[in-house]
Formats: sequence, structure tokens, C-alpha cells
Amino acid sequence: MAAAQVLRNAFVPVVVWSVVFVFWMILSRHNHPTLVLNSIATFVLVGCSAVGAEFWKRAFVGRTFALRTIMRLAGIIALGAIAAVVIRLFYDMILGPDSRRFSFVANLLMDITFVAIHLFAAEVISRAWKRWP
Repeated sequence: MAAAQVLRNAFVPVVVWSVVFVFWMILSRHNHPTLVLNSIATFVLVGCSAVGAEFWKRAFVGRTFALRTIMRLAGIIALGAIAAVVIRLFYDMILGPDSRRFSFVANLLMDITFVAIHLFAAEVISRAWKRWP
């Protein structure tokens, strides 16, 4: 494998997801009560999206369209649920129960939406990147 291809396959996704992380850290700084919780929530959500994007590239090659679609939807729901549970656990550990927080279902739906949008964007960017000369 050529050095340029190794760079393209390993380094570029790390840089892109790091930029996404910094973007959401800045944008969501007022959505969480502390910087630590903002960092944790952003890291978990962007991390789940990055894991999902890398998994999508490798796991669904050669599958039928219907099976790929079902597996992708299940993956989005699973990654969103994992993110919601992990973030809620950290909130409970750091702040304790808080009646002002959104319900678990609301957080679950927001996290699933976050992951779905990022996986869709990653798919579009990945396909465009493959066509780049």
C-alpha cells in the first residue's frame, strides 16, 4: 500500500472527526452546565458517529440493499441509544438527578438524530472523496 493511500485511509478521517468534535464543542458550549459534561457529551456523540461511519464502510460491502438498509437503521438506533445511556450516566455521576433535564426518550431521539445526520454526511463525504482525483 502506498504511503499516500495510508494517509488517506487513516489520517484524514481522524483529522475530519477531530474538526467535527471541535465544531460541536464550540457550538454546544451553552447546552451543558459544565465544560467537562460538554466535553464528555460531545466526545461520546462524535465518537459514536465516527465508529458508525467506519463500520459502515467495512461491514456492508457485498450485502443486498435491503439488508444494508436494515443493518444501517439498527446501527443508527443502537449507536444513538449507547450515546444517550452513556451521557445520562455521566450526568448522573457528576451532577446527580436533575429535574430540569430532558427526559430519557427526548435525549434518545436527539442522539439518534445526531448520529443519523452525521452518518449520512459521512457517507456523502466519503463517496465524494473517492471520486476526487
